[in-house]
Amino acid sequence: MRFHRVGEYDVVTRITGPDHHFLGLKFTLNPEVGEPVVEVVAITQDVGPAATKEDSRRIVEAIERGLHRANTHLGTDYHLGGIRYCSSDRFVEGIYAEMAEKLVEHVVWAHRQAPAHTS
Repeated sequence: MRFHRVGEYDVVTRITGPDHHFLGLKFTLNPEVGEPVVEVVAITQDVGPAATKEDSRRIVEAIERGLHRANTHLGTDYHLGGIRYCSSDRFVEGIYAEMAEKLVEHVVWAHRQAPAHTS
């Protein structure tokens, strides 16, 4: 998995053989953020079938499971303000939960590694 930051979104990508997955999450510490904004992005119009509503529901549920697992074992309290995923990425059971969990771990690790700012 590779990790990036694109604007307000932390991004994880995963490429394994024929499958590839893109996931961008906008984290917030505000528990009253409500439902996350879900954006479906596409590389081009003719790359695989578009995600269905059922795919979208399953992806969001998996992401929420992964976020919950990460918050539980890291002692964090992240919430989702936004979700971005690619419409042509095939839904594979367990992948989006794992990607969300690893992304939270990466963000927490990166935050802990950042040099402290002194005034």
